[in-house]
Amino acid sequence: MPQQSYGELEFVDASLGGTHTLALSKQGTIFGMGCNFDSQLGLGVGNIDIPYPILSVKERGVSGLTDADKFTFTSIAASDHFSAAVSSDGRVWTWGAGYNGELGLFHTTLCEVPTEAHSNVILPLGGAIDVAIGRSFTLVLTKEGKVVVWGQLRPGCGGGPSAHILDVPMEVTGIACNKQGAIVTDGEQLWRVSSGTPTTWRVAGGAQQSSSGALVWPMKDFNETHLGIRKVAAGGNSFGLITDKGELWMWGELIGSTEPGSVAVA
Repeated sequence: MPQQSYGELEFVDASLGGTHTLALSKQGTIFGMGCNFDSQLGLGVGNIDIPYPILSVKERGVSGLTDADKFTFTSIAASDHFSAAVSSDGRVWTWGAGYNGELGLFHTTLCEVPTEAHSNVILPLGGAIDVAIGRSFTLVLTKEGKVVVWGQLRPGCGGGPSAHILDVPMEVTGIACNKQGAIVTDGEQLWRVSSGTPTTWRVAGGAQQSSSGALVWPMKDFNETHLGIRKVAAGGNSFGLITDKGELWMWGELIGSTEPGSVAVA
């Protein structure tokens, strides 16, 4: 890619995948750099060693685009081999490798440019306001507090591009994915989402099979603390959250615990 100047840029968000990085400018443009072996940068093929703007499939091949003509984006997410973003009109765009349906696209398993996914499901729910992705699945948070899921977050199958609405008994305000699963919250309650089967201990903990095929269950030990949740986060094989009191709670491989616990800061 040739060197180009984009003037003064102010970045407001970033997402790091396994070998590539996405950054979102204040103007709503996505820039990508790093490994592009699976087209996870949305820039065709070939690695990129400097931040380069990513255009949607609808913008490519159109000459004379003004800033007003271009899509602006509000949320970005990067995983090992694919990426996703939310545009300001509430649509979700995916690109990269989707061998387990994580792109939500029925016509291809490898997409070189950002392409619209499941607007027929997402827009009637008020449109997307956030997106989070794991190793082989995608979660979308809509304006109505619903969560739409597709990809390999379903037991007994290799995943698929069909979209499903997650069965959780609350209006969701936050989502986060690590490689193997996800968490969702309404700011008060915390629910775990994963693939798998309803084993005895999971059923005892309130786990239930969602119509999406995913397994969902409340994280009762944390929920019984009655702490509010300000933000949820995830990475690798771990999860974290910030309570409304400003406390950091973590669980997973990073701290060797399967249940959320408060992290003391020295």
